[in-house]
Amino acid sequence: MRPARTIAVLAEPLLLALGACSEEARDRAVDDAVGEAKDRASAELEKQLPSVDWQKYRDGAQEEIDRAAAAADCDTLADELAKIDDRNSPLRDYIEVKLRDAGC
Repeated sequence: MRPARTIAVLAEPLLLALGACSEEARDRAVDDAVGEAKDRASAELEKQLPSVDWQKYRDGAQEEIDRAAAAADCDTLADELAKIDDRNSPLRDYIEVKLRDAGC
């Protein structure tokens, strides 16, 4: 399940229950629920990522890949994937997960 969808699914019951609350209380509760859902979604994504020995790769590779994934920059992610010769590389697996999670 994609993080945005997860957040929406988790927050909907809370939103319905808060219909009778003050606007300020409702906003605070929604912010809290969204924050918790994002934290859970991030933790789930981290569990899915393969372990990569980043010292084997150029400096800043992980940051560049993560930044491209966060921006849903499919072209940059595809370029990074194309640079990998080894089909059994943990880096290849990492980028493929990032591509999928970015919706590419």
